Amino acid sequence: MALPPPPKAFTGLPPAWTDWFRHLQREVGVSSGGTFNGLDFTGSNITSIATRLHNSLQTIQGGSAGDYNHLTTAQVALVTGALQTPGANGILVRTSGTTTVNRSLTAPAAGLTISNNDGVSGNPTFALANDLAALEGLTGTGVATRTGADTWALDSTFTTGPGSSTDNAIVRWNGTGGTAIQNSGVVISDNGEILAASGGTADAPIKLQSGTNLTTAEAGALEYDGKKMMFTPLSVERGVVPAVQFVIVDSDYTLTSGTTAQAVFPGAYDTITVSGSTMYFFDAVYFITNGTVAHTTEVLFAGTATFTFIRYYSLGHTTAANTGTATQTSGWSTAVTGFNVLASSGNAGKAITLRGVFSVNAGGTIIPQIRFGTDPTGTNLTKAGSYFRIYPVGVNTIASLGNWG
Repeated sequence: MALPPPPKAFTGLPPAWTDWFRHLQREVGVSSGGTFNGLDFTGSNITSIATRLHNSLQTIQGGSAGDYNHLTTAQVALVTGALQTPGANGILVRTSGTTTVNRSLTAPAAGLTISNNDGVSGNPTFALANDLAALEGLTGTGVATRTGADTWALDSTFTTGPGSSTDNAIVRWNGTGGTAIQNSGVVISDNGEILAASGGTADAPIKLQSGTNLTTAEAGALEYDGKKMMFTPLSVERGVVPAVQFVIVDSDYTLTSGTTAQAVFPGAYDTITVSGSTMYFFDAVYFITNGTVAHTTEVLFAGTATFTFIRYYSLGHTTAANTGTATQTSGWSTAVTGFNVLASSGNAGKAITLRGVFSVNAGGTIIPQIRFGTDPTGTNLTKAGSYFRIYPVGVNTIASLGNWG
């Protein structure tokens, strides 16, 4: 260790200072070397660096120049506590003022995978998987359709509709391709009211398909089993909705004068066609005027239909219109080919009422007929207002319908 010579640039220095500096130079530069402890600091505020305590240091640099920091015990505890080891490798997370733990990213059960999820071997990397990967891999345009597990394909078939629509109209398919829709003509109002289409000559506004009846009838249910339509107005009280077919004479129809069986109604509508294996209820009223030769009167049923059975009640009397009588004839019959409902009478008018049931075996036609036992002569007429009506109530073996027990 040696000191440099006195500065040459400083001229005019006092000789004493120069001698002192040279003497100091010799002392420091001796072969044994000088130590800092050998210096005399008397009269100086410089203390021995060798014994200088850290807490006695002055002007500790802070900030960014040299970044020398003098920490307090609390600050050291804070730093060492916050940076304590979390116990395992992974992403470091501070959970409180003095606590750190390691974390790792967890992928969901499907849809995403994460490589290097703890960041130890590299940056965590996310990748799509399963259905999401399959969807991302699709190219082109179309509707994405799942065709299997984690498998998707593009369907370029789009469902198209008309350029405009009817408000509240029910949508229906147009054709069998499954790609076009259109208005159905059926409208459900905002209040839930259903308005059926108007229909046409080949299309009914409402048509029920034959189906299986409810095991337990429900109030408000409308059903059709292929033979009859039923409605349940209250609880289990299912009943037939009569689909009544009828014929009514709108103007007097002339009958022949003789003893041959003849249709009660005009030829244009004297025949009703019925279905096989079906039960029918019927009723009729015949208003007849005739000649005054005494004769009996029979009713009968012609046609091609066959019956498992037929039973009906008859009530008749022989009086002119607007004339009451206490004499009438009643009875019941199982006959198809003729039942004498009125005894012999020469009165010019008669009224016959029928009410009963047909159990049809083989379907076909039924022709309501009348036959005079003797030619009444004169003019014989089926008067306007005479009618026959009939409606199905079920299969020809039906025993009951409704809340019977």
